[in-house]
Parts: sequence; C-alpha cells; structure tokens
Amino acid sequence: MMFVQRKQKQSVNLAENAGAAVRRVFARPAVMLAALAALALAVAATPVSAEQAWSGAFGAPVVKVASVRMSARWKEILAERPELLFSGACGEAAACDDPLVQKWRALRARQATGLVSEADAIQAVNAMANQGVRFVEDDRLYGVADYWASPAETLRKGAGDCEDLAILKWAMLVALGVDPEGLRLDIGVDTNRRQGHAVLVADADGARLVLDNLADAVRPDTERKGFQPLYALGVNGAWLHGAVRRQDKIAAF
Repeated sequence: MMFVQRKQKQSVNLAENAGAAVRRVFARPAVMLAALAALALAVAATPVSAEQAWSGAFGAPVVKVASVRMSARWKEILAERPELLFSGACGEAAACDDPLVQKWRALRARQATGLVSEADAIQAVNAMANQGVRFVEDDRLYGVADYWASPAETLRKGAGDCEDLAILKWAMLVALGVDPEGLRLDIGVDTNRRQGHAVLVADADGARLVLDNLADAVRPDTERKGFQPLYALGVNGAWLHGAVRRQDKIAAF
C-alpha cells in the first residue's frame, strides 16, 4: 500500500507493492499471520484511481481498491443482515436468550432515554463484547487457519478471535443506529505482540475510536500505539493502508 503524489501516475500497481511487503514481512517469522493477510491483498486487490487516496485511520494514508480477498466473505456476512440478531425478532431462538443479546437490549433501553451518547454506546459495546465472548483462535474453534465468523456463528459458539469480535461489534453498533458508513474493520499487525490483529474503527464525535478485543476501554486511533494497519473493509468497499517515509517516495508495508 502506498501514498501517491499528485505528479505521479494516476493509477498504481498495488498488487506489486503488496507483494513486496509480503516478502519483507516473511523475513520476520513472528508476524507471519500479517504476511498472509498482505499476500491476500497482493493476489486480489484491484487498483482504483490514485485520486481516491485519503488519510485513513492510525495516521496511515489509504487508497481505495475494488476488492481484497476477504471482500467476498465480508459481503456474505453483510447480506445476512447480522444487526437483526440484536434489533430484530431473533431469527434464531437461541439468540433471544443469549446473555450478550440481553445486555445489548438493556443498553438500547438506556439509549432510548437519551442519556447514552454515541461515544458511550461505542464504549459499552466494546466492553460488552470483550467480556461476553471467549477469545479462541480459528484453528481451535473451526479447524482452519483463518475463518471470518458471522455474528450468528460467534453467538452460537460463545467464542471467536479478533476479527470475529470486530464483526460482532459492527452488528451491535449498527443495530443501535450507528451509521454503518462510519464503521470499518481494520486488519493489520499488532507490533507489540508481533502477530496479526483486527480491530473495529468507528467515527464518532469527530474522532476515530478503536474497538479492540485487547482492551475494554475505547480510545482514539491516535492513542492506539503498536498497530500497523494493512487494509480496511466497510460497507462502501475496501482500502489498502500505507506509510509515508518521505513526500517523494512510496512506502509499502
């Protein structure tokens, strides 16, 4: 991923640069999970005009792309209308009695009084999901190295990994009326733990708030140190993150 100057070409070969990123990351075995994510981008990302570059979360510039490898799975999850697990009539009987769903309904009741701000709701959802879902890696839970579970699957299992929790929080917030266009899944590397990681980023009150399964307290992206984003997914598409070394250079992870 990269930052592109005006005088440079209007389109860039994101796949080539992402591939270079993978080769660099594979030299560090401890972050191999992140390399796999970058490899997915190198294979599947379709470039969009560089005019669509903008400043993304975590201070990293981004370029919008047509799709990444996980775009298809993400669209499948969105098509299920997962927010209806909370705001709807509980399509699955078990979901109605789920403790997390019940806590969400109590939060919605408080929100209806006007005493809960959007930022308060985001904070509550982050802590609620972190405390209500056991963290279990995909290989133990689903028998595969990487699987993006729908919120319905996460509720049934009562467990999930970082991206499962991020997706679940997305559904919970949308069900509370948070604008889905202001929510994005950010996939990258937790450089503190040296492994792949995923968070949910929410635009609220002029800030970008990070919902992270590693901390119940929500904080602005500017305060979330040690997270190197690779790509993001939202209802409006996908973006690749990059980093700027100098204004006249393209830097890729």
